[in-house]
Amino acid sequence: LAGMATTIESLSAAGAELVYGDMKDRNSLAAACQGVQTVITTANSVLRGGEDTV
Repeated sequence: LAGMATTIESLSAAGAELVYGDMKDRNSLAAACQGVQTVITTANSVLRGGEDTV
């Protein structure tokens, strides 16, 4: 996680605006993407099963 924090700090320092959305919540993704030019995601395709599956 330390490397991830450094990456986030670097993106912020370069002028990126960080916003968050929930892959299970279409409205949160739509709101997070309003006026966005680039999306960087950490979503993956690992299936855990049950309610945790996207």
